[in-house]
Amino acid sequence: MKPPASVAVPPAVVTATSTLPAACAGVVAVICVALSTVNEVAFVLLSDDALLEFNRRYLHHDDYTDVITFDGQTGTGVSGDVLMSHDRIRENAKAFGVSTQHELRRVMVHGLLHLLGHSDKSKAKRDAMRVLEDKYLARYR
Repeated sequence: MKPPASVAVPPAVVTATSTLPAACAGVVAVICVALSTVNEVAFVLLSDDALLEFNRRYLHHDDYTDVITFDGQTGTGVSGDVLMSHDRIRENAKAFGVSTQHELRRVMVHGLLHLLGHSDKSKAKRDAMRVLEDKYLARYR
């Protein structure tokens, strides 16, 4: 089961952050230039608990995650929603020794790669996605 286009997220669970607009514009611009296929993508920052509810309801997974994507493509170009946990992003940034903004960009690229059809269901596929993430993040710098 998938939510309707542009996931309806209650305003109370969306987290406002000053780093999201700049990070969105830069990362999306990199992907657009590289692929020329991005149509409309919504990035939403949520709490762990709010993203967990989407994970349970739509994917039937009962665990925390950093990102969930919902493909909204109806024609040409990539469209969809990228839901991200600000809690996971902060914790992952600390664990990987990078800035929160860098980790946010990585998760955004990861979500876009999912919308482009990439999977991370096996170690080989996760490794391949990581190579692509690094490639696009390098272009952003």
